[in-house]
Formats: sequence, C-alpha cells, structure tokens
Amino acid sequence: MADCKPISTPMEPGLCLSRTQSPQNQQETETMCQTPYLSAVGALMYLATTTCPDITYTVRVLAIFNSNPG
Repeated sequence: MADCKPISTPMEPGLCLSRTQSPQNQQETETMCQTPYLSAVGALMYLATTTCPDITYTVRVLAIFNSNPG
C-alpha cells in the first residue's frame, strides 16, 4: 500500500444528503418534476453494473431518493 496513489471519487467523501436540500417552494418543485431523475439514475445504474463499478456507491446513494428526488 506504500506505492498507492489517491484518486478522486465521483462523490465527495462524507457527503450527507438531507431534506434541507429539497425544493423549498412551488417553482423549485415544478422544476424538479421536469427533471428526468429516474431515467438518469437508471442509466447510471446500468453503467455501474456493466462498465464503471467505481460509481456504484454514488449511484446507490442517489437511488435512495428515487421515490421523491426533490
């Protein structure tokens, strides 16, 4: 391990997603409803399982919010 080099990760280590980051008013909610969140997470899930296993943890964290991405 002495010769290992650190690499960047697709997600900031220790990042905590919370309810305070969700839309706070009607306009933000409508904007979030127009965002294809489920499609994007699904495409990332496909990539994570087939070609890019390094993004698996990040995709898992994002998939937690599939029922209410806002």
